[in-house]
Amino acid sequence: MNRGLRSFITGMADVSNSSRKSNIHLKKNDNESLYSDWKKIGKDFKKAINKYEKENGR
Repeated sequence: MNRGLRSFITGMADVSNSSRKSNIHLKKNDNESLYSDWKKIGKDFKKAINKYEKENGR
């Protein structure tokens, strides 16, 4: 595996496995919960990609 790809995967793991408490809203319906979850996933991907680009000068 090339170094850049390994660095990207490591960055994704760091971001996605960070220990943070998630907010629990018991009154949300399923669609709102799914939307919220995917929005958080999108933010995690964006952070990981930005970190990867910063480390690799892109």
